Amino acid sequence: METITKAEVQTGLTGGTSGTSGPALTAAGKVLNARPDRPGIAVDPGGTIFLIISFGSGENAALARAWLAEAAELGPVQWLTFADFTPETRRQLSQSLSSSLNGVRIMVVGPQFDVLQTLALARAAGALENEVRSLVTNTADLPVYCAHCRATSRVVGGVGDAVTCPACARTLEIHAHLSSVRGSYLASDALARELP
Repeated sequence: METITKAEVQTGLTGGTSGTSGPALTAAGKVLNARPDRPGIAVDPGGTIFLIISFGSGENAALARAWLAEAAELGPVQWLTFADFTPETRRQLSQSLSSSLNGVRIMVVGPQFDVLQTLALARAAGALENEVRSLVTNTADLPVYCAHCRATSRVVGGVGDAVTCPACARTLEIHAHLSSVRGSYLASDALARELP
């Protein structure tokens, strides 16, 4: 975890925690933009402190660096980068989010699962909708909340698909309901209608 200043950005010393395309979503689930080469998300000039969170590398890291350079002109910046959202990532993000100060602006870029889980953490830490901006760059995987075992898991699929719950092995149907509190889609037993 590192705070980046304007001078460090200009000299190229932009480090962070190391780590390695579809529709973009805000914290509220609204479609913003589908392509990282046309991000459409600018740094909020009303912020006084900035927390940039990126998942993966390549285009995601490049977008995070662009945000970092823009935010460094306005105030202190912290950039956290992770390969993906894991229990250790959750711990580090929770710690960083819980120590956020008034005026913070949080920007998140990465695959759908990682972004939605991070937005749920930010919301649980007290972030308001206008304090958070996000860009989903890959919708291949998504978080699903199993209504039966109550686990949130990463699955490959989309709304309406049938998938196997990694936690309880039930065949689940992914519903369109996206919980912003849980950062996941609701899923329930796809075979329940067929039971006698």
